[in-house]
Amino acid sequence: TDTRSAERQLHLDTIANAIPFVKITLTQLILFANRASYAEYSEQQRKFLASQRWRDSYMDYKTHVALKSFQPKILAVRTPNGQDGHDSVLPSFAKVRYFWLFTMLGLTVPYRRWFAKHCDVAEVTLTKEITV
Repeated sequence: TDTRSAERQLHLDTIANAIPFVKITLTQLILFANRASYAEYSEQQRKFLASQRWRDSYMDYKTHVALKSFQPKILAVRTPNGQDGHDSVLPSFAKVRYFWLFTMLGLTVPYRRWFAKHCDVAEVTLTKEITV
């Protein structure tokens, strides 16, 4: 079992080193830990909607909570184990100067396709739990 685990870890390390970029998509989620707090929040929201509904017959109500400086998409660069993160570990065409060269030549679509092949994708949910 230990041999199999070591082989699997070696395989995962090889994959991680072969794909140098990770496109991370972040989403936000708000949870109420206390059922009474959620009930009070919902009741206040319902009362507000009921009292203001007459002002606009096309009213559509949505609650949006935003975190300060929240960026829903992030590009992260993986470095192989033991490397210090310099550009030398990146594929040569992944550098910014090549992006601008391809852009000036009108080749952004092929460049983006090539770049997408060298990216892994991760989705992360940030959870804010209201406990009051």
